Amino acid sequence: MVGNGTYYDRVVYWDNKVKSLPALIKSLKKHQPDLALILHSHLPYDVISAVMSGVKYIIRDNYMNGISGLEEWLSNYVFNYYGHFVERKLELVSILGCDTNNVAMEIPSPYEPGKKDSDHIVIGMQIGASTESRCWPVAHFSKLADILSDNHPNVRIILIGGGTDTARGNEMLAQISDKTRAIIDNKIGKTDLQQLITAIDGFDVLVTGDTGPLHLAVAVKTKTISLFVTADSRSTGPIQDTELHRIIQVSRMGYTLPMEAISPMGVIQPERIYSELVAHLGLSRN
Repeated sequence: MVGNGTYYDRVVYWDNKVKSLPALIKSLKKHQPDLALILHSHLPYDVISAVMSGVKYIIRDNYMNGISGLEEWLSNYVFNYYGHFVERKLELVSILGCDTNNVAMEIPSPYEPGKKDSDHIVIGMQIGASTESRCWPVAHFSKLADILSDNHPNVRIILIGGGTDTARGNEMLAQISDKTRAIIDNKIGKTDLQQLITAIDGFDVLVTGDTGPLHLAVAVKTKTISLFVTADSRSTGPIQDTELHRIIQVSRMGYTLPMEAISPMGVIQPERIYSELVAHLGLSRN
């Protein structure tokens, strides 16, 4: 996503392994960097590699109070900040005199624009996430898909996700009706990042938990319905083009639904998401 980015002159990849640190440092030293802006990384290797590459100034976003004595190497850092992560990063770089008013995200490299389907309403469903606690239950996705299929013949559904989500996708396809299966295009594990961006750009709406595709959808201005239970939408939910996005933030407190045994996200029921889709897309019920 950044390899041919508009704002980058050079990209160096590192696998977060100690054994590859010397190669990383050697690569960085070639360009004699003056400033290291560390937005998201692993201690202590990030600071060590910056210092050893000859960086004069290091600015780092700290996600915990104190970083074991390495603060002396930092010119500026942020921790204990309550607010949206985008605003947090902007607060971090404000010391550089940057204009920090614009919170809009965008895709930093060229990508193939998605094509809208003029004959159908296309609903994307991201059925996986980084942790099980952020995944909406497969059974809920299945029920939502069946409701859509039964009530809206012009709806088409595209499933997206990484290779690790393949089993969840197969489980969902096994649970739905034959009628619903006919309107689903399963792209889970079948797209690279650029192709995923193109697919999301072509959706009318994306239903997703708090995970990467949500933020890609925000960046390409695709409508979303995002689900939050274990995560806080005030920190990681959409904050731009708010008219395009519907955020469902629910607390687990007081719920004892059986689905919670599978995932805390189960407290959000499929009927709730269906109602949001009808309102957000202006769907006509049969």
